[in-house]
Amino acid sequence: MDYIAQIWSDKTAAERADRARGAWALYGERGGGAENPVEDLIADLLHLADSDHHPGGGAGVASRALRNYEAELPG
Repeated sequence: MDYIAQIWSDKTAAERADRARGAWALYGERGGGAENPVEDLIADLLHLADSDHHPGGGAGVASRALRNYEAELPG
């Protein structure tokens, strides 16, 4: 289990999704994601990672996020 999974190991997938609902609501209010809303939000967050110079940029964030997601899957 990686670091992020250890930190949130007491959270269910539904609880993790609930943490994202606030950002999701704000994104929708700002007119984001008409056709593919989840994909559009993720893509915009990756653009933000590039713009804000996060380590590895959007691609690095996407790679780490996918590893975190996979580590947090049940079973």
